[in-house]
Amino acid sequence: MESTLWYRSEARVFEEALPLGNGAFGAMVYGGTENEKISLNLDTLWAGKPEYYGDWAEKPECYTNKNSAEAFEKARKLVLEDKAAEAEAVIAEPGTWYNMWPFSYLPMANLQIGRTGIEKAGYSRRLDLEKALCSANFGHTENEVFISNPDDVLVFSEKSGKPADVTIELTCQLQHEIRFADGILILTGRCPTSNGTGWNLEELPFAYEKNAGITFTLAVKVECDGEMSFRNGALQLRNVSSYRICAAAKSSYAGYGKPFDEHHEAACLAILEKAFRKGMKAIREDHILDHKALFNLTGLRLGRKNSDLPTDERLRSENCREDLGLVELLWAFGKYLTIASSRKGTEPTNLQGIWNELLHAAFWSAYALNINLQMNYWPTLMLGLDECYEPLISMVKKISQVGRKAAKEYYNADGFCTAASVDIWGKTSPTGGGHDYAMLYAFWNLGSGWIATHLFEYYEYTLDLEFLRDTAYDIMKEACKFYLSILSRQDGEYLLAPSTSPENRYLDEEGREHAFTKKAAMSQAIVKELFCDTLKAAEILGVDEEFQSNLKEKIEHIHPHVIGSDGRILEWDGEYREFEPQHRHVSHLYGLFPGNQITPEETPELAAAARKSLEVRGDEGTGWSRAWKINFWAKLKDGDRALKLVQNQLNFVEATGNRISENGGTYANMMDAHPPFQIDGNFGAAAGIMQMFLQYECGKIKILPALPTMCAEGEITGIKTKGNVAVSVAWENCAAKKVTLISPVSQNVLLEVNGETQSVTLKAGEACVLTY
Repeated sequence: MESTLWYRSEARVFEEALPLGNGAFGAMVYGGTENEKISLNLDTLWAGKPEYYGDWAEKPECYTNKNSAEAFEKARKLVLEDKAAEAEAVIAEPGTWYNMWPFSYLPMANLQIGRTGIEKAGYSRRLDLEKALCSANFGHTENEVFISNPDDVLVFSEKSGKPADVTIELTCQLQHEIRFADGILILTGRCPTSNGTGWNLEELPFAYEKNAGITFTLAVKVECDGEMSFRNGALQLRNVSSYRICAAAKSSYAGYGKPFDEHHEAACLAILEKAFRKGMKAIREDHILDHKALFNLTGLRLGRKNSDLPTDERLRSENCREDLGLVELLWAFGKYLTIASSRKGTEPTNLQGIWNELLHAAFWSAYALNINLQMNYWPTLMLGLDECYEPLISMVKKISQVGRKAAKEYYNADGFCTAASVDIWGKTSPTGGGHDYAMLYAFWNLGSGWIATHLFEYYEYTLDLEFLRDTAYDIMKEACKFYLSILSRQDGEYLLAPSTSPENRYLDEEGREHAFTKKAAMSQAIVKELFCDTLKAAEILGVDEEFQSNLKEKIEHIHPHVIGSDGRILEWDGEYREFEPQHRHVSHLYGLFPGNQITPEETPELAAAARKSLEVRGDEGTGWSRAWKINFWAKLKDGDRALKLVQNQLNFVEATGNRISENGGTYANMMDAHPPFQIDGNFGAAAGIMQMFLQYECGKIKILPALPTMCAEGEITGIKTKGNVAVSVAWENCAAKKVTLISPVSQNVLLEVNGETQSVTLKAGEACVLTY
């Protein structure tokens, strides 16, 4: 399995730098020679303050608008009367519906290392994905940097056969102060409490308030074999041939609904002191053991010789599409990023994971719930990285609390809900006031339904009955209550009206654009998926018989998918002209993936209609859109088309500074190009690659269900499937030769291998090896 990124030149821009992280503390390493730059992030550094959304709501007018629930009822009535334009006008009325934009995720600081007398010959830099070590070599100099999860520190070490002078300084775009005390360089900073309310991020003003907003500390300590002094806000090292930098960071954010931690500086310094007592060698050893324990749970080998070319040259190569090693590397990188950006006790991965060096990040680098946050966690459970899923579960808990207010004040509904954009404060209210296209995404209220299904998915993969009973079920039930409160019934069918198809629109007979519809396919499908999952959970737990009956009746009369006259699945409630036929969102196929409502085996007509829909939509799009389509084609059992989308995802994109476009692909550092950089495409692609080799569908574990002909031989190891079964497969000539199954509990499973279905009995903890 390929597991190394490497390059012959230092990074010029962010999209060429290499990522490190322990879930909370992140770094992008440029690998510079004369000037090294390591941009630093902390997952809890956000603009804003808890008063806007939390239980401490001192300013409820910032959370909601007057008469929102009345406006919703009026809009619902109009849509059911086929008056979409009038309904949209009601919701678009200023001061009625739309609310503040989410707050921004912010960069922490840059660690800058300046060197004099440096030779640059023989330059190379690399990122070892298996060990989570980043290194650079040039002239007489070699260095290494990593971020430890067990010890919560960044360690940079460098040695050279030729002594040099080195300057070490910290720079920061936020309000901050720098001091040197007791041999430690300390940066203390403050996040703004506001980043404006508009769409044009470059024009957003930041506002700081005294004694408000998140504060933070970054502490750096250096050991060297030469002289060290502090001058002009920087550390000056003289005549050094080796030195080590250790850094720790903490913020005052202590979690949703909790008071700020005013002692975070002391906690940060304590981490640094403990690290130096332990020693850098021991920290490095424990870091590697910790990371490898997760990274090596799974493996993928596609049977081709690894290339000797640097990663960026391979991506630019004319032979890129035949380079199956890049497919391995893309998958391994997605696994690496999961471990680096989402660990137990951290915040979930945002639009850029934990890596952002812009004061005004694209789309605020927030949590987008109309696909992006969910896509970030598509590969996690298949990779067996259950602990990396915990931040998502924590986010759902947060939303289930603060979202009750949004449900009541915007819809006069029970349960909880959330709109499409969420930030660290748990913002659940609709966003987009004053923006012409707010209707396309801000009104959408399916985030709570979609994200609640991830709780049941966690149970399906882990079979953790205690989690289902004590955590998941009550939240899922409350999510159901919201939709039960707002469903309408017309012509014997339950409808979620008004509903929208995220960020998309259609044209009426007069050529006018609309977003509102009686029943968008995605809305109906998410509600049905949620109801079905919650019903299963109630049946497993043996609770709420009356509630079960209610869900069964609703499920029977919710119809998500209608096939149009041209053989495609309808996205809206009629056969309207599409404003953008190749739109990046393919929301009406949610039931195919990640939903479980469309399969070639059980619903062949819908599967054929989904295929036709994908063909018309096309293979292009943003990075995450292409990644979604990999999964679609794999679920349709078309491995060759799925691999083609993987190859499209690997199209090299030069970092030009263009912030937003539709031409996705991969940057030199293997990060997903939306563009701009958006990490969901990395995770979606990793999930799609696994879907080609393993699926759980129709109650069966399906081996090599969408194997591309180009991948005629290979091996996957340790991939998890629902039922808490780890699966390893070796294949030759496009047929499985050896399948190994391991389950922590004794159970019978159905296995589909080489076109045949068989029942297999598994004994707890014992490997079941089958040969063919």
